[in-house]
Amino acid sequence: MMGGNNTWEKLKSLDLSSNNINDKKTIIFVCSNGTWKELKSLFLAGNPAVLEATVINEAIKVIASGSLEILTLPNANIEETLLQYLKYSTSESVIELSLVKKGYNAIHVGVIGGNRAWNNLQMR
Repeated sequence: MMGGNNTWEKLKSLDLSSNNINDKKTIIFVCSNGTWKELKSLFLAGNPAVLEATVINEAIKVIASGSLEILTLPNANIEETLLQYLKYSTSESVIELSLVKKGYNAIHVGVIGGNRAWNNLQMR
């Protein structure tokens, strides 16, 4: 399976859009490939898998790439700023989160609200 490929160390972009992926576990498996450390964009839109905010948070958490800029899931497009907040911010480092005029939808809000690590958040 492509999601388990451990030879593409320099992979920058992977587009698996519209491939009839209907299992949440497959999406998480693809996201968790530890070899793709240089991945900048991962496209999984157009697949019938239905992802709740908790599954999206889990998918973001297991991504090995520190340089991911775009993650497009079946029902959410998450860009670099939000990815950085969700993946790399420790609970102590996030005290303010500005979401004004970002164009986030209900899925984004569910993902943001599902982050339980921001214990010191003072302003939203």
